[in-house]
Amino acid sequence: MGSAKTEEKKEGNPAVAEARVEAKPVAVEKKEEKKPEKKEKKKKKEEEEEVVEYVFDPVPATAKPIDEYWIEEPFARILIVPIPGRGGEKGYFIDEIALDKNERNAFNRLKEILSRELRPPEDMSVEARSHGMDEARRLMKKYRRILGSLNEESMRKVEYYIRRDLIGYGPINPIVEDKNVEDISCDGIDKPVYVWHRRYESLPSNLRIVD
Repeated sequence: MGSAKTEEKKEGNPAVAEARVEAKPVAVEKKEEKKPEKKEKKKKKEEEEEVVEYVFDPVPATAKPIDEYWIEEPFARILIVPIPGRGGEKGYFIDEIALDKNERNAFNRLKEILSRELRPPEDMSVEARSHGMDEARRLMKKYRRILGSLNEESMRKVEYYIRRDLIGYGPINPIVEDKNVEDISCDGIDKPVYVWHRRYESLPSNLRIVD
């Protein structure tokens, strides 16, 4: 009798051990399923984070412009403003229309689409900027749903930044387009870009390249 019980006990132990061994892969599989989700969330978060390459310092709240004019109305204008605490020194301030979050997302998506689907001109005599904007408008129309529910005003703002960044000169484009500016210079990272203005001579701008 004692030996029979011992055998039953011995036979029972492997079954328990086997059940435990079989349970382990199930737990491992659950952990493996969660890992891709974390990676996807991390990747999505990284994509949403935008790299800041330049900064436009705001116009001093107490300063009154002594001159202002449009570079491209109503998207970009220039303000000549006395800088507080600088003994009457003037500054060259670029004032551009800002994109809200939805407009910024649409702008970034459109840039990606353009990088993939921009067609070369069939006629090589076509002006490059004109062709680039024609392509941008074509793709904006084609992917209107993907770009989000933007009204006409928002679409014009997105178009301005496409024209500025992809066809123009990026953040310095208003300076380049300013007929009053004869020269542009910068001493390094996080330093203001300086302009030589026909009427006001050397002026620090509110544009700083930070990366």
